[in-house]
Amino acid sequence: MTNAPKAPWSGERYWSQRFLLNDSPWELGKPSGVVLEAVSLLSARDVSLAGSSVLVPGCGTGSDALALARAGAHVLAVDWSPVAVERLGEKLGAAGPLAGTLEVRRCDVLTADLGVFDIVVEHTFLCAIDPSQMPQYAKAVSAACRPGGHLVGNLFLLGESDLSGAPWRSLTKDGVGPPFGSSERTIRELLGGTFEFLELKPARSPDPDRRPGIEWAAVLRRLELG
Repeated sequence: MTNAPKAPWSGERYWSQRFLLNDSPWELGKPSGVVLEAVSLLSARDVSLAGSSVLVPGCGTGSDALALARAGAHVLAVDWSPVAVERLGEKLGAAGPLAGTLEVRRCDVLTADLGVFDIVVEHTFLCAIDPSQMPQYAKAVSAACRPGGHLVGNLFLLGESDLSGAPWRSLTKDGVGPPFGSSERTIRELLGGTFEFLELKPARSPDPDRRPGIEWAAVLRRLELG
């Protein structure tokens, strides 16, 4: 019995081609407003970004990562597309002094040992992964976040009635491929074993040019498991 072929978006070449063609609508050209909202919710809980170690998985060309480093965080930004990593390197070279630090690395986040961080920032990484890889995502972000640390960011969530009984749904016009949206219930099932949900609510200031209502600001705390 042979394994089923992987979806094309499960490979680095697919994403590099998207970047080369500038077919990258997830790239906002500025930090995600919902990510900044999630970080502000974290700050309201007396967790400072300045001085914290931060992982940005699937960083793309790094608008979020740069903003976090400017705010004083020590950021590791990773992506498996060499095109994205090169473009972020160019941005970093032109960015000038940062209050924190920014390291850029090319790797597969789902399999690499990246260390342990105070904060993991989620923005268009989870939604880009094939649904078959979602448990692997949960394992990777749980391993990368220290006990008592936080997973924060922007999740694409739909109502249960939008999913027709399936846990994940493609948000493309033809219903094939990423980005994938899910429900609050599925996200809680995916991450609830290792994270406590502190905040999960529709964003106050969603990012432009996205389907209204799908963006939720999330703040999760990594549990200290025995």
